[in-house]
Amino acid sequence: MPVDVIIPVFNNYELTKNCLNSVMRHTAPENRLIIVDDNSSDRAVLALEREFAGREANITVINKKKNEGFLPAANLGMRQSANDVILLNNDTIVTPGWLAKMQVAAYRAENIASVSAMSNNSTITSMPKYFRPNAVPGFFTLDEMAAFVEKNSLRLYPELPTAMGFCLYIRRAALNEVGYYDEIYGRGYGEENDWSLRARAKGWKHLMDDTTYIWHQGRGTAGAQKRRELLARNEKILFSRYPGYPQEIKNYIVRKVNYAVNKNLQKALRGHRLDLFRKKLSSLF
Repeated sequence: MPVDVIIPVFNNYELTKNCLNSVMRHTAPENRLIIVDDNSSDRAVLALEREFAGREANITVINKKKNEGFLPAANLGMRQSANDVILLNNDTIVTPGWLAKMQVAAYRAENIASVSAMSNNSTITSMPKYFRPNAVPGFFTLDEMAAFVEKNSLRLYPELPTAMGFCLYIRRAALNEVGYYDEIYGRGYGEENDWSLRARAKGWKHLMDDTTYIWHQGRGTAGAQKRRELLARNEKILFSRYPGYPQEIKNYIVRKVNYAVNKNLQKALRGHRLDLFRKKLSSLF
């Protein structure tokens, strides 16, 4: 079943280039890539998008005439699709088998609306340390780390209270019933939480794919002050709509739903480090 990968882009040439290269390297050609350029001011980014579209038949580029932020760009991309979609930030690097594995997770049950990947930096799906940025271990390349995660995965696919928007698989059936992101959230922040809660109210669930590891830089394109302002504004909207949501997230963190996933991966990494140390030690004698 083909999937449309939607990448909203605004400037950030190097990040965008790395993201697009990884998607083309690790994604089967039957899946379409929709790049929604949010009126980038960097001509190098525009040239890069034209270059990719010119050499790959499965790439569509949509150039917006006005910069409005991630949220409207994501909605525009989703409206161009009739398939399942993956919303992917342009500050990510995907890894081998990523899309196929997330699709398998998405169809584990009929009521799964979304699947979020694990990452070095994705709050509640961050690995191996929970709720904080993590460095990829120095003895691994990114692809090696992703393969290690998949090999050692417990395949628990834990349920999440909210989807994680940096790399998010959404089933078309859920989009058709729930609708798209609510653009009251303006340039972004909080929209995937709102969408997740609307989906849950209709009986849908959100999972984490604990076999798939994606690199994510994080922090977005907005400056620190602007980001704080957007978060504060949008949290007011989100919490007024769903007053019980902040406590639910706190409960989720306290209950350590992902604890088994984290601890298993940390244990596997410790074992791998020990094996490397033993091999190095034995080579000296």
